[in-house]
Amino acid sequence: MNVKNTSLLASVILSLFVALPAMAGTKDGGGGDLVGMEFTQLGQTVSYFLSGMKDAPPIAASAFSKAVSRTYVRSADHTILKGDEVDAINYPEKSKILVNRSRWSHATEDQKVALVFHEYLGILNAGDQTYSVSADFIATYAKEIEKRNAGVSQCTLTATLSLSGVENATNRKLSAEVRATQTVQSNAPGMFWIDFNDLTTGSTREFQVSYSGDADDLKAALALYSQKYLSHVAMTALLQFDEVKRLTMFNIQHPNWSTADTYPRLNQDYSHFINYDILRTAPDGRILDNYQISPSVQIDCQ
Repeated sequence: MNVKNTSLLASVILSLFVALPAMAGTKDGGGGDLVGMEFTQLGQTVSYFLSGMKDAPPIAASAFSKAVSRTYVRSADHTILKGDEVDAINYPEKSKILVNRSRWSHATEDQKVALVFHEYLGILNAGDQTYSVSADFIATYAKEIEKRNAGVSQCTLTATLSLSGVENATNRKLSAEVRATQTVQSNAPGMFWIDFNDLTTGSTREFQVSYSGDADDLKAALALYSQKYLSHVAMTALLQFDEVKRLTMFNIQHPNWSTADTYPRLNQDYSHFINYDILRTAPDGRILDNYQISPSVQIDCQ
């Protein structure tokens, strides 16, 4: 894969406490190789990403992970293959990748992700000589992988509760929304409880709260739900980071059900299609109000 020269980008060099094969000495020479370390770290990130995909990955995550852990990565000023200078050369029989140090230092982050994925596919003999395996994957997911690899300083959770329906007695449409937002530092992973029944305008606990539409309608609906079902409309968010501040898990649990959904990808709106159906009836059984409350959660990391 040839990478065109672009403006010089600062390499993301991660903490040396991450144990990487590229740091070990061999009969070819001893000492560390920072380009090799960065290449391997990015390979690990791609591996984590593959293991968390909800769609079928283009290559088995377990096989890719083994390739990353078993492959020795070194860099050289130039890499020549059949008389032409290339970005990297993989040697499947030796479990080795040689990276062109000069080209790597001038590559964009997108190009680095593409090169890393392509070269490890080469180690696996996965038939990516013409990029038939990697092209679509990189076009779709490169930005997310870059963000994973760089680590994050904080993540913002925005939980939204929407009310919709019709007040049958007056045929009045009900529409309201409350948003609860909390910013979480990446060095403080853990559980974050959002109880919509206990939110008030302004700041409540760690959350910043705002309403739109008719807040009184929403509060009345929540009170009716709590009274009828003896339960609160609530969600628990779990964020988990690894040692280099990459988000490895984002989990939303609904306390009122025995379900939990895990979303390993960043910057995606996590909408839940479970609606709270609420009916208010008259003593004679007539339906007075018929509406739904729907929760959703969004996460954005920087």
